[in-house]
Amino acid sequence: MKHQIKKLPKSEVELEVSVSVEEMEMFWKIARKKVSEGVQIKGFRPGKAPSNVLAGTGAEEDIHNEAANLAINKTYPEILEKEGIEPIGRVNAEILKLAPNNEFAYKLKFFVLPEINLPDYKKIAKDVLKNKKKPEIKKEEIEKAIDWLRKSRAELVVAQR
Repeated sequence: MKHQIKKLPKSEVELEVSVSVEEMEMFWKIARKKVSEGVQIKGFRPGKAPSNVLAGTGAEEDIHNEAANLAINKTYPEILEKEGIEPIGRVNAEILKLAPNNEFAYKLKFFVLPEINLPDYKKIAKDVLKNKKKPEIKKEEIEKAIDWLRKSRAELVVAQR
C-alpha cells in the first residue's frame, strides 16, 4: 500500500492511496462472498454460487462497490494512525482506479485542525517587563485614600438628648 499526502490551502488535506493487487485480492474475495449471500440464483443456495455464475447476474457493480468500501475502510484508518492525522468534518472520497486483478487507487479530501504557530511568550514577557515603569505614589494620595475609606465606613449615630 502506497500513499501520498498533499496539504491544500485552508487546512484541507488530500490523501492519495494505491492498494496493490495482492492486498486487493482479499477484499475481492470478501466482497464476492458478501454480495453472493444477498443474490438469489436458481440452483444455488444463498452465498454458495461460484464467482463465474455470480458475474452474469448483474451483481458486478455491487461487488466493485463492496470491495472498494472494504479496502478504503481498512487502509484509511491505518494511514491516519501512521501519519498522526486527525480529520474533522466529512471525508470526500473519489475512486481513481478499480478493476479486478489491478491495483486499486483512491483519493480522499478532508479538513484538519489548522496549525497554530505561537510566538515566543518568554521574549514578549521580557520586553513588557523591561519597558514597565514603577508606579509613583505620593504621601498626600495615600492620605486622601485613607480619609475616603474612613468616611465610607463611618456610621451615623443619632444622639439621644
